[in-house]
Amino acid sequence: MIDTGKLNFDALADIVFDVQRREGYRFELDDIAEIIRYTVRKADLNHKDADYVPLLFENELRDHVMRERINEMGRRNLCARSVCTALA
Repeated sequence: MIDTGKLNFDALADIVFDVQRREGYRFELDDIAEIIRYTVRKADLNHKDADYVPLLFENELRDHVMRERINEMGRRNLCARSVCTALA
């Protein structure tokens, strides 16, 4: 079990800021908290220690951004189809 007290939260915050800057995306605090929980659980299930969490966390943040962008495209496509159907 990973001891979350051993995590360097300043380093995790730096990772969040770096991913936000590179991706042009702004994370909600609730999303960050959930992604950290998910990351710790995933690392623990894969028998990794606290040193692995920052590497995995960055990847999970980027995955979150990708999923959000894919979902946004889906919502736009659905909206466009709805408008086209209404106009037909």
